[in-house]
Amino acid sequence: VVPLLANTIAQKGLGAIAEVGKFIAVLYLATAIMFVIQMIAVAFFGLNPFTYVKKSISLMILAFTSRSSVGCLPVTISTLTNKLGVSESTASFVASFGTTAGMQGCAGIFPALTIVFVTNMSGHSVDMTLIVMSIIVVAISSLGIAGIPGTATMAASVALSGTGLAAMFPLINPILAIDPIIDMPRTMLNVIGSVTNALMVDKSLGNLNTEVYQDMEAGNEANSSDDE
Repeated sequence: VVPLLANTIAQKGLGAIAEVGKFIAVLYLATAIMFVIQMIAVAFFGLNPFTYVKKSISLMILAFTSRSSVGCLPVTISTLTNKLGVSESTASFVASFGTTAGMQGCAGIFPALTIVFVTNMSGHSVDMTLIVMSIIVVAISSLGIAGIPGTATMAASVALSGTGLAAMFPLINPILAIDPIIDMPRTMLNVIGSVTNALMVDKSLGNLNTEVYQDMEAGNEANSSDDE
């Protein structure tokens, strides 16, 4: 961390550190916005988003602290089936698929913000062509990002290469230095995105057990027996 930051300060000055602070703030803000969008989507499917949050809070904390979508997978599936009433088949398929594709945090928000960060740091402008290219490249690259710590860096590398900014990759050194700080909300968004997708899919198929979803005590019995 120290060499990366020292190199950045030597080349760009202390102003680069301020840019990193802005990057962290914007990423957390983007995560919050996406979380609100997911809650709106849940409500659109006729489900109470507050019930969703209360039943998923332990999973969110685990994802935030572990920084591993794959590591959270057993708990994700358990939360879906035991607490939220999602069928076993939907929970297993959607949650597993969500650890390798379509991750909103690591493969969506982070590469997009990295492109904007590098563009501004290099003195270029963000025009419509760059925006369209970024959307296409980020969407395609999100199909093969593994749900383990550190792979978001690979997603950023692919995004920069796809938009013609590969030579500017060293500019993200200060971002890499504080990666754990920004990896926590990214992973939480990845995991909770899989949960949201599973709920919407199961509700669309008519397989969602709404009684289990609405029962605030559902799943607690299973957790108690597991502890014993």
